[in-house]
Amino acid sequence: MSEKISSCNERPPSNITIDLESSKPKRREGGRAAWLTVFGSILVYYSSFGILNSFGFFQNYYTNDFLKNSPVSTIAFIGTVQMALMNSLAAVSGALCDRYGVKVSDRR
Repeated sequence: MSEKISSCNERPPSNITIDLESSKPKRREGGRAAWLTVFGSILVYYSSFGILNSFGFFQNYYTNDFLKNSPVSTIAFIGTVQMALMNSLAAVSGALCDRYGVKVSDRR
């Protein structure tokens, strides 16, 4: 006589599942702040790549006016170092921003 005695608190398993996440109201991500961030990053890329792409103008100025006694290969090395530092430090700074986040200080 081994019968299971069920208590009053037990209910039979149900075949209905409720997805609690879908019942929450969906909030728009970002909004105005997100679009301002996108716009700011476009400005940063625009200015930084503009400086890199216009180095030929600066090289001409350095060769003719500022660094007259320096060889052209040394002056060209300035642009090479500038481009190498920008590309290599981008990965490092991106990883640091992903790990620690960007901190904005509110100094008033």
